[in-house]
Amino acid sequence: MMQWREGQMGNVRLRDMAVLLLLSVLTLAACHEVDRMLGPPADPVVTQGIAGLVLFWEGNFMPGDVTGAKLPAQRELLVYELTNLADVTLEGGAFYSAVSTHLVATTLSGADGRFAVQLPVGRFSLFVREQSMFYANGGDGQGFIYPIDVAADTVTEIQFDITYLAYF
Repeated sequence: MMQWREGQMGNVRLRDMAVLLLLSVLTLAACHEVDRMLGPPADPVVTQGIAGLVLFWEGNFMPGDVTGAKLPAQRELLVYELTNLADVTLEGGAFYSAVSTHLVATTLSGADGRFAVQLPVGRFSLFVREQSMFYANGGDGQGFIYPIDVAADTVTEIQFDITYLAYF
């Protein structure tokens, strides 16, 4: 039979508590590592709206001597009610300083340029934010800026090209 001397019981409890503390720290570290490996949770599935890719074009895209690059771009995308040239303040080219129609939704493309946003059925205009400006380089010939159509239970695929540093 083992005999305990006075004070030994306190040492055993202290040692046990130190072991438990160490195990707790290791468990938390392991959980953090698993979270890091899994990455952020996936975006909710978009069943109706738009999805696609934002690409930043830079450099020469002239026929015969293409030396430019198209790279995925992380940008804020802004979906507005269908917007006409009369509804914006044009700053030059495809840049706008103000949009007066109603903002419907925003999303952020990932580092890989990919994005998706749930939208109601309808017709909208799509912009990206470039510093303090809005950028959209497409139109429909009737004065509507980068129009997109969303049909019921459909995801419209879009490649949004940012081309102000490219030449063609």
